[in-house]
Amino acid sequence: MDAQENGSIREPVGSERRAFPRHSVDCPATITLLGGVGKIAGRMVDLSRGGCRLATPERMLVGILARVEVQFQLRGLAFRIVGVTAGTRTGKSFAVRFLDLPRRREEELAEVLAEVAAKNQAVEAPATVSRAEEVIAVAARAVPDSVEVLPRTMVEEAVSTLSIPTGSAPSASPPASKAAVDRRSSSRHAVDTRANLILVKGAIRMAGQILNLSLGGCRVRTDERFSVGIYTRVEAEFYLHGLPFRVGGVSQAILDKNTVGIRFLDMSDRRRDQLTELMAEIAEAEANHGTGAVGELHGAAERADSDSREML
Repeated sequence: MDAQENGSIREPVGSERRAFPRHSVDCPATITLLGGVGKIAGRMVDLSRGGCRLATPERMLVGILARVEVQFQLRGLAFRIVGVTAGTRTGKSFAVRFLDLPRRREEELAEVLAEVAAKNQAVEAPATVSRAEEVIAVAARAVPDSVEVLPRTMVEEAVSTLSIPTGSAPSASPPASKAAVDRRSSSRHAVDTRANLILVKGAIRMAGQILNLSLGGCRVRTDERFSVGIYTRVEAEFYLHGLPFRVGGVSQAILDKNTVGIRFLDMSDRRRDQLTELMAEIAEAEANHGTGAVGELHGAAERADSDSREML
């Protein structure tokens, strides 16, 4: 009885005991021991909404329930998440359980994981097709010449009923999930207007162009190289549809040396209402004229705004 009970307790440990499905990833990660000293560079090998598994080049004796901070970038989004070590397989591989993840950050992580799952499935699917082809070829070679061989289509139909772990064969163009198309919680809209990106710490003003805009942030292409990293406090200053905006935020994704994604923070209710109305106008213009025509309208509106500011 005790052995049975102990076996029932250990069984989930050997299988899958996470509350969320894990996904294979391979990206650089930095692990900071909170309350300790120094940072450790490693790689993230799998990720879920509840935690991750990390591998380090050197042996790391941290034990369990050690409070850490994991910093990584995946699918263009930067994450910095606090958690505790939950277990070790070897001295160079250990798991982290995430703690105190804000709701918005958790939603962003879920959307990124949906993209990762879609990508992993697309990579694994060709292996499924190859395996099915191999089964067909082996079956064909095993049948003597004197035996009537079923048509290939019938064999393929039979093979398609097999339970293959990697999933079914994909279509020629696998449908992209919604998260793969747009992972922001607010819909983004293409715009084309001049902007100033102000680095709060050094009061440095960088001129550039806003490429797209949403209630949650924007993408900016700066005229000069954007040489600072992620989580840098900035202010985006721009005119659009005759309204001036100056919104605070942080740099969240560095797409190239001149293109940066900004996540808005601490927006007042009045400013958010104005931006919501602006987004509605842009969406209506896109529906009526298309994105290209909307870009031309933004360019004309920007020139009008510039002329009006010069006259004042």
